[in-house]
Amino acid sequence: MRERIHHAWRVAGTGLSFLAFGLGGLFLGLCVLPPLLWLVRDPERRRRWARRIVQRSFAAHVELMRRLGVMTYEIRGRERLAREGLLVLANHPTLIDVVLLVSLLPNADCVVKSAVARNPFMRGPVRAAGYVSNDDGAGLVEDCIAAVRAGGALVIFPEGTRTTPGQPLRLQRGAANIAVRGALDITPVRIRCSPPTLGKGDKWYRVPPTRFHMVIDVQEDLPIAPFLNGTEGGIRRRGERRWQPGGSRNIWPTILREIHRVQALEHEIKELIISSLSLEDISPDDIDTGAPLFVEGLGLDSIDALELGLALQKRYGVALSADSQETRRHFASVRALADFVASQGKA
Repeated sequence: MRERIHHAWRVAGTGLSFLAFGLGGLFLGLCVLPPLLWLVRDPERRRRWARRIVQRSFAAHVELMRRLGVMTYEIRGRERLAREGLLVLANHPTLIDVVLLVSLLPNADCVVKSAVARNPFMRGPVRAAGYVSNDDGAGLVEDCIAAVRAGGALVIFPEGTRTTPGQPLRLQRGAANIAVRGALDITPVRIRCSPPTLGKGDKWYRVPPTRFHMVIDVQEDLPIAPFLNGTEGGIRRRGERRWQPGGSRNIWPTILREIHRVQALEHEIKELIISSLSLEDISPDDIDTGAPLFVEGLGLDSIDALELGLALQKRYGVALSADSQETRRHFASVRALADFVASQGKA
């Protein structure tokens, strides 16, 4: 009988938590954050204030769930988050991962889905905090790099969504691209939830038999420089040791492979440009990954474009239309070509 009462209370407490979160977001968007637009003129200062308000609101929500007896939690390595300019990568076992992480970061930045940015309960906080939207696919990586360099703590879940139990692990390439192209060290966070709850496909009212316990383990930074210098072997082994499963999905070796693939593909395309166009007087290191390939930068012409297009088709099986505006965009730089080849699943 007592177990049934406790279970019913946790169901009610979980429902109350969801209701409080939605109403809290609406209240922030309508009553708390709008005055910042009128009272604080400086955009950067206004953004930081908004993020601090969101952080404290999320911390209050976590405390509410704890007091209701829905959950308990512990934070390990919290001092590593007390810095600016962080690229925080985490696994994503449960719905409230982002709430817990943001509650620890006074200047948190997040990549939010367009649907979240339009949600009436979240629209106000997302807009005021200046979170990065994933609407602009072409500029998303650069926006994320700029956010970290501006001092934000960018939180990214490389899986792109919550982990699907029993399914193979699939990561988005964005996190690897951001780390490599921004030359940004990674702050890895390992999240565990026991017993599992609020996972992918779980209904909110399907509460576990006991209150769940969250562990947020902020681990030592992993430098990106060894990848950029071509000596990733040692860091790969260290990363794999740190991210042993121990009850949660081991995403770190996959992230390391993605980082290496991004770097390797760009280098491979540079070598292809040199060999297909007989550019014997330059090496791959002489080609700037983000510099224009035509007119400026490498200074290629239309004949070079035709030859390079044929080489890409032969090597990767990708088809490019000579007169397409989209093709001209793909040929903008080595980085753009690597993105195109990767998007076609050819690398």
